[in-house]
Amino acid sequence: MQQAKPPNCKKKLHVDAGTSGKAPKPSKAKGKNFFSSFVYGNNDKKLRQQQWDHLLSLSLPRDAPWFLTGDLNDILCNDEKDGGVVRPKGSFSDLRTFFSEGDLFDLQHSGDPLFWRGQRGDDLVKCRLDRAASNTLWAECFPTARCQYLEFESSDHRPLISFFDKGGKRKRGLFRYDRRLCNNEEAKKFIDETLRDDTREAVCDILANTRSAISLWNKTQQRNSKKQIEQKKLELDVALSSPQNDTNLIQDIKTKLNAAYLAEEEYWKQRSRLLWLKLGDRNTGYFHAITKSRKRANAFSVLENDDGQMVNKEEEIVQVIGDYFQHLFTSTPGEREMIVNQALCPIISEAENELLLSVPSATEIKEAAWSINAEKAPGPDGFSAGFFHTHWNRIGTAVVREVQEFFSGAPLPDTINHTHVRLIPKVSKPQKVSEYRPIALCNVYYKIYSKIITRRLQPLMEKLISENQSAFVPGRAIGDNVLITHEVLHYLKSSKAEQRCAMAIKTDMSKAYDRLEWDFISLVLLRYIILINGLPRGMVVPSRGIRQGDPLSPYIFIMCSEVLSGLCNRAQELGTLQGLRVARGCPRVSHLLFADDTMFFLNANKGNCQALKTILSSYEQASGQSINKDKSAITFSRKAPAELKEMIKNELEISKEGELGNIWVSRSNLDGERETSSLLSSTGSNKRRKGGLTNSFPQQGS
Repeated sequence: MQQAKPPNCKKKLHVDAGTSGKAPKPSKAKGKNFFSSFVYGNNDKKLRQQQWDHLLSLSLPRDAPWFLTGDLNDILCNDEKDGGVVRPKGSFSDLRTFFSEGDLFDLQHSGDPLFWRGQRGDDLVKCRLDRAASNTLWAECFPTARCQYLEFESSDHRPLISFFDKGGKRKRGLFRYDRRLCNNEEAKKFIDETLRDDTREAVCDILANTRSAISLWNKTQQRNSKKQIEQKKLELDVALSSPQNDTNLIQDIKTKLNAAYLAEEEYWKQRSRLLWLKLGDRNTGYFHAITKSRKRANAFSVLENDDGQMVNKEEEIVQVIGDYFQHLFTSTPGEREMIVNQALCPIISEAENELLLSVPSATEIKEAAWSINAEKAPGPDGFSAGFFHTHWNRIGTAVVREVQEFFSGAPLPDTINHTHVRLIPKVSKPQKVSEYRPIALCNVYYKIYSKIITRRLQPLMEKLISENQSAFVPGRAIGDNVLITHEVLHYLKSSKAEQRCAMAIKTDMSKAYDRLEWDFISLVLLRYIILINGLPRGMVVPSRGIRQGDPLSPYIFIMCSEVLSGLCNRAQELGTLQGLRVARGCPRVSHLLFADDTMFFLNANKGNCQALKTILSSYEQASGQSINKDKSAITFSRKAPAELKEMIKNELEISKEGELGNIWVSRSNLDGERETSSLLSSTGSNKRRKGGLTNSFPQQGS
């Protein structure tokens, strides 16, 4: 058998084979023990379980990097199978338990994973029997590892090849302010001395100088808390074994050891981006697991290009991502002003507008800075909000000066509006760029400006936003619209009408934040008479879209969504769109908005379909938004004729029926069964949440 070898490793790797024999001796790879298991799972379930038990008995005691590949003769779920009889969930427990107890995760893959094929009666069955997996220690050694399923040849299995590393030069990492410095008195003193008390120096220059100084200072310090822990443990062992029994020395070492443990926990907590856990026992291992899970989920090793081909070279992946977002963020022409004017009327008074534009006080600016979570990920400059909070006495004067100058008419400094975009997977194993969500990592200094405007807008949102929207509006709960949706769905379920039928239509906006046209946003803000020095600020490189991660973005989004609401209300006033009335004397409800999802409640007829198509087309043209027909769905009243359903689905070009998606509603479903979750069609969402937890806490298979 040809043995796999990692890059720069001259020794052969030991292969765990069979179910007997002495414990293997490890080889070295990158200075760490490395084990590789090439497996053929037995066809007999009991014997296969003995193989898993044997592999675990070898791997768990050695606590070393472990790579496993081969034909396991079993699958983890029905998604890894096509054709034949659906297997019961309990039948997957053996392999799931083996993966869970062994801390094993699948490598990212390209090609068709259902690469075993066989005939079972009249059915062609395809399964993912072959796979490549590793534990998290191995993944740390080879973070860009991947595998590829090749084409069928003579066997009924596709060949599977694993690549351990991309190689190439190691790239210089980005500067990130270490939150541990906030509690380090020596570091705080050094940084305060670096922050010159010169209020005329630009904040961006102050941050650049401080960044360079911290980087140089870090090189002179022993900051590796993991090494400090090992060193102090050795020192403590020597001190405890010494005949002198120096209690003062022992106590001093214990204090320093505890400080090193706390620093290590803070380091991994910072990297895990976990915000909810504040108190409790030391959680270094948990944060470590979360970090490894994030790193694996966010890593790019293979990606599908526009031609459907999988690419794995870094420059090719960068090209695919760049082309996709350049197209997504490129503006498209459209008639906007007339549509916005039809939908919205001026609302904000001159006095309210003056208040929005007034120069903020030093107190208001500081409160805006303190409203930013100190533990959130930093932007391109590398400084978290914790840095500003800790050193406000030195940097605060310059921040206040520049913010006040901006509100007095000065331009926003260009560099503070630079943004890093983090791509977060929307599915468990993304293969396309569209399966990632772009999250903007804005500079904290920029967020201070954004927070001031956001906090000023909040009291006015109830006046600006109609009752059809409840998200981000103080005094309103999203549950209000949920209850209305519940009542309408109950009405559809219980309706006995065969002539005057009704329907609920759920539409999903594709890339809602990314497609918003900037001139559309400007027209909306002008219609509200909300101006910031009369000029758009901070628009660079892209020509449309708003940033997920900017505190102001949700408010801009719901104000722009008000155009859709306004078009619906106007159509209802003109009589071209007829909403539902679920009982006598009740007002008609035509639509409710849930962030980027919208629910329309209408009488099921061709006139309403045509009116809704016109409204959606106008909104798409004006805003740049695009309805995702594949994620949209229609639910009809119980006795709606099949011919009517087919006509409406064809008219609206929405094929799905009855799948209302992730709208937060607690209800009985339309088949009469009680939902165990608070999400419509929420099974997938709950599985994803459960999956995220099992990355951190290995579970027994079930």
